[in-house]
Amino acid sequence: MMQEDVKNRLRLVFIVLFCLLSALTVRLSYLQYILKESFVSKARNQHKMTLVLDPKRGEIFDAKGRVLALNVPTKSVFVVPPDIVSPYPVVEALSPLLGIDKDTLFKKITQEKTFAYIKRKIDRELAEKIEQLDLKGVYQHEDTKRFYPKGELLAQILGVVDIDDNGLEGVELHFNRYLKGTPGVRISEKDAAGREIIPLRFQEVQPIDGNNIYLTIDEVIQHIAETELEAAYAAYHPESASVIVMDVQTGDILAMANRPTFDPNKVNDYPAGNRRNRAITDFFEPGSTFKTITGAAALNEKVVRLADTFFCENGAWRVARHVLRDSHPYATLTFKQIIEVSSNIGICKVGARLGPNRLYGYIKNFGFGAQTGIALPGEVAGIARPVKRWSKLSMTAIPMGQELTVTPLQLARAYAAIANGGILLKPRIIKRITSANGEVVKEYAPEPLRRVVSEDAAKEITVALKAVVGAQGTAKRANVEGYQVAGKTGTAQKVGPDGRFSHTLFFSSFVGFVPADNPRVVIMVCLNEPRPQYYGGVVAAPAFKEIATRVMKYMDVVPEKAAVADTKVSRND
Repeated sequence: MMQEDVKNRLRLVFIVLFCLLSALTVRLSYLQYILKESFVSKARNQHKMTLVLDPKRGEIFDAKGRVLALNVPTKSVFVVPPDIVSPYPVVEALSPLLGIDKDTLFKKITQEKTFAYIKRKIDRELAEKIEQLDLKGVYQHEDTKRFYPKGELLAQILGVVDIDDNGLEGVELHFNRYLKGTPGVRISEKDAAGREIIPLRFQEVQPIDGNNIYLTIDEVIQHIAETELEAAYAAYHPESASVIVMDVQTGDILAMANRPTFDPNKVNDYPAGNRRNRAITDFFEPGSTFKTITGAAALNEKVVRLADTFFCENGAWRVARHVLRDSHPYATLTFKQIIEVSSNIGICKVGARLGPNRLYGYIKNFGFGAQTGIALPGEVAGIARPVKRWSKLSMTAIPMGQELTVTPLQLARAYAAIANGGILLKPRIIKRITSANGEVVKEYAPEPLRRVVSEDAAKEITVALKAVVGAQGTAKRANVEGYQVAGKTGTAQKVGPDGRFSHTLFFSSFVGFVPADNPRVVIMVCLNEPRPQYYGGVVAAPAFKEIATRVMKYMDVVPEKAAVADTKVSRND
């Protein structure tokens, strides 16, 4: 009986051992054959290092090859969470250095990922301090940071990039696909300390660096424009202000400046509104500067001549139940004098000879109510309502620049068309795009769009515009020593909170070209709500004068003997 019990026990032990051995065999077989690839893959991943190779972002230059946006070397800190054995010492060491709170940092270094950025684009000094800590699982790689060496100069045109070097504003945004480049990749083995084993690098695709952009902007002219705009901005405290300098023959933007502004190297220190390129995003009623367009159209249609006279109602003209007024009482004026002294009544009588349909045709032909097509983001079209939406009083408002809105760029381009003899041009801000090794990828030629007035009409309206800057005109302060100027003031009432034209809020401007008879540049100066002075001839014309004087000298334009207008009429605007 006892022997039988022993046999049974031995048999039971044998069965248990057999079952255990069988289970172990099955388990080993499962691990060896079924899960083999999974474990091999995990092992490979633990030693595998995959690194995205960022391309160098293309640089931005001015028209003469002076660098405006470039890349400076920096480093980025990242972690490989599986390599971090004890996260707490890492958090304690890095938190004060990187300025990241401990909870946020702990979450980053303990997440279930094989790669995570901790801090991007840090300076070299900080990078060295972190490297000296020799923290396992914490690594750095070479990186670059966008840098704008001229600071605030050209800020709204250049724009900014985000942490991943994607354009957010300006040229950086509009041409991001050219500037960005194509990333590469490097796959290799790493040792237990996370360092790359270079001989075991088995795949590498080099990045393709971004293309370079050459602007039409001339850095010197831009500096002149910004300096003089800043002076006007400080003197008259407007809500905003803009200056445009344009080549009248090519449509090239030589300068485009705005206030308020910002430093793109410290973009987060400024309100978002400072990044607006107000020369193309803001629109306004042009006021008296639009009288030039009405006058050019009338001359082109031959419904008026410079010597034609108009009775200007002694300063008050009743139309229906509305009274149109001049700021000074004029009796009879020639058409030339109407432009010279900026008579509202006179220009509306000139507009009546055109009629609404022809006037509207010229408004559209000069490009108002449509985007100019400049290669910058955020451009608006302004407002130019079709004739069917005009009221009975529209013909007493539109000829003198009310009931429509324009951008500074639209108005500058329209005056450039008059300056060059009647050809409307597409504004050009980019000259060419080149590859990193200098090969031309794309070239942008000047683009004439259409003739808007005849050469004779352009010359005739220029005669009147020269008188504006003469002794009896509204813009004596725009006179440039040694050169004749042709231009027009604008002092447009803004609509107040009550929906009526304000007597305290104005949009003041001066736009003109120089030299008048052989024009090189158009300069547009506008100030939104200047104070305490607000007349365009007082606040905008002097800035024009200073810019024009310095630009003519920089461009080596030979001085001419400036003619003085011989008209004897008192000032209006």
